Amino acid sequence: MGSLNSHYDPNYVPGKSGNYLPAGEHKVRIVSFEVVESSKKKTPGVTFNFESDDGLEAHETFWLTDKAYPRLASFAKTCGMTEADMESYDPDARNDHAKLVNRIVVIDWQLQIGSDKYHEVKSWEVAGEATRVAMPTATEANAVPNDDIPF
Repeated sequence: MGSLNSHYDPNYVPGKSGNYLPAGEHKVRIVSFEVVESSKKKTPGVTFNFESDDGLEAHETFWLTDKAYPRLASFAKTCGMTEADMESYDPDARNDHAKLVNRIVVIDWQLQIGSDKYHEVKSWEVAGEATRVAMPTATEANAVPNDDIPF
């Protein structure tokens, strides 16, 4: 570890560490990945780290097993990988995960079931024209407002 002084950063901003996304849908960029291993069964995996435009962070782990590969494939396709990109992506090849870095995706970031502390990605969507936006539907736009709402 060395001395604490060797870890001093005059540009450190309190609160930046652990600056996680709140629950909800967020357009994020994949900024990095880490190859990981589960502590109990030693299952190999990859954790992708996300960052929003305002610097908030999130991450998600994909386990690298035959049963879980379809989840990673769905995520990669949603991130804009073409069929040719996916054909050349070997999930067991450590550096192939870099093919997803800098790609943009919309994630639904929610609390894990039974937890009030840890979040997980519940779903993902294509970022771009196909992305859902918080716009009213035609029915909602033409709805008569309820003026009886107390302020």
